[in-house]
Amino acid sequence: MPQFTRFPPLPPGPYKAAVTAFVDVLRAWPAEGEPFRTVRTRLKRAEMWHRDHADDLWHFLRVAPGEHMARSPELAAMAAADDDKALNAIADRLWAVNPVLAHAMLSRITDRVNTANELLKYVESFAYPGVRLTGPQIRRWLAWAQGLELVRPVGVGLGLGERGKRLTERLKLFDVDEFLEEDEPEVPPAAAAMPASDGPAEVAPEVAAEPAADPPLHATPAAPAAPAPAPTRGVAVAPAPVGPPSNQPERGVPVRRLRGGLDAELRADTTAHLRAWWGDLDTAPIDPASWEAVGLDGPAWMEDPHRTLFRLAVAAGLQFEPQRAPAAGRAAFIALDQAGVLDALHEGTAPPRRMAQVEADALLLASLVARRFAEHPTLPEDLERADDAAGAFERLGQALGGLFTVEIFWILRALHRTGVLRLKGAAAFTAVPHRDVRDTLFRLGFLASPYAATLTELAAAAQAARAAVGEADAPEVVLRAFAAGAGCAFGCPHATSCGVACQERAELP
Repeated sequence: MPQFTRFPPLPPGPYKAAVTAFVDVLRAWPAEGEPFRTVRTRLKRAEMWHRDHADDLWHFLRVAPGEHMARSPELAAMAAADDDKALNAIADRLWAVNPVLAHAMLSRITDRVNTANELLKYVESFAYPGVRLTGPQIRRWLAWAQGLELVRPVGVGLGLGERGKRLTERLKLFDVDEFLEEDEPEVPPAAAAMPASDGPAEVAPEVAAEPAADPPLHATPAAPAAPAPAPTRGVAVAPAPVGPPSNQPERGVPVRRLRGGLDAELRADTTAHLRAWWGDLDTAPIDPASWEAVGLDGPAWMEDPHRTLFRLAVAAGLQFEPQRAPAAGRAAFIALDQAGVLDALHEGTAPPRRMAQVEADALLLASLVARRFAEHPTLPEDLERADDAAGAFERLGQALGGLFTVEIFWILRALHRTGVLRLKGAAAFTAVPHRDVRDTLFRLGFLASPYAATLTELAAAAQAARAAVGEADAPEVVLRAFAAGAGCAFGCPHATSCGVACQERAELP
């Protein structure tokens, strides 16, 4: 029997809806199996494909990865036509992969309502007899448990849900000590021959992608990485998108056509070209952030939204500091958290005297953010009361403007994408308009100027990025990849051969 710890992430949004979406994906999987790329495409469309967690998903489904993906008996049970049977099968699998964790969680909330943080502290303590789990892994299990209605929100805590009550007899009969004496890891399904590549190289994310193993929340942080060069931090060069659009002759848009300005027709042509290029890469633009690392999810927000938003704001500030690489920003955040500095600043108390790993710059930034939050004690409630994303953006700008700029867009995207807030019109405010992204938008005619001195001008740039890219999770990732692949630059050396309408080509003699 196993003690599996790396539970696959659910799609963003309310947990129950996310589990329902998961079942729908499984039901579309034919009984005879299908090619790996087809499976991956369906998972991407449902926002469930995470390359770093693919092995975890195959293990959970008992599916052997390979060029042809056959359904396992466990998968077939989870894809049952009857919704109740399908959800019961997933709940049984969640129990089977780690009965020690399931028993501990459900037993504690059977006795009394526990907050998510209380459950985390118990599993992280020496009282928990199973293998160690990190905070993000525990929260991921809780997300599945809530989506399956094994547990349910009770005020700010969690109690036993309707499907969890069905397991009451199983909880009584399960002997933890006996299980641990015979515990052996579950052998994952044997992998068949896999494709040589998972498709063309994806764009390296702007924020460090989640590593193969979740870092413990209380481990000694790794040494900060050296700052990456600006402005294109962490962008890999994708296949060059410089060929002419499909509806244009071999050399693309004639230069004389560009001299009248990059009008709406040319922008539409560029948009079609850009989206087709990204689609041909056979990869979906995955939002590069890992908000689990800062503890942002539904239960944490319900329990203490002010603290959760404060932590998210500090993480944003550290990850977007110009002189700091994103990975170093994350390391700085972990150091502040482990030293107890974040809790102390939020509570307005003196931090503990164990801050050898804390950077002075990081401490200063966190202190400034804490002061802003002390000045705006109702900020989370104000965001929840906002009529739409524009209202939430205005409120965040009032509270954090002057201290933060592009970070505000990242914060809004985090709140929206995790389902903490569902804001009408959020797409217009969830592209992060970095300077190099604005440069690309300017060259392609989507912005009149790459300069943005105010939050209003940055919001216009974010909307332009969304208009250029469409429904991508992180438009700035697509635009950076496009610019890197095409070699976009002021005085571009490819202007004579590139098929994309841009300012550089318009200035050719």
